[in-house]
Amino acid sequence: EKLKLFREKNKNYNNSEELQLTESRLRRNVSINTELFLQLKKQYEITKIEEVKNTPIINIMDKAEVPALKSYPQRTLSVLIILIISSIISGSYYIYRDFIHRYTSDIVDKFRT
Repeated sequence: EKLKLFREKNKNYNNSEELQLTESRLRRNVSINTELFLQLKKQYEITKIEEVKNTPIINIMDKAEVPALKSYPQRTLSVLIILIISSIISGSYYIYRDFIHRYTSDIVDKFRT
């Protein structure tokens, strides 16, 4: 900003050594500030990356506690449901097997006679 104002006020600063020195000093300050900004920006980006790396993925809110009474799954109900389903499946199998056995034996008897 100061360099810009200096150049606007002093269009012909090349004619004076004092103005050239001032312009040189201002350019050097701009260069230093630019380099400082770039270094700080690099450090900021590195810090952001490190922060993401160090952030835990899982946040543990509370410690787990063992309940006094077991609430689910209800073992008795599960065993009863499995018993009923297995009885239906096995009964269906035996009825089907008996039906196929009788049907095939009737067909075989018809061909024999």
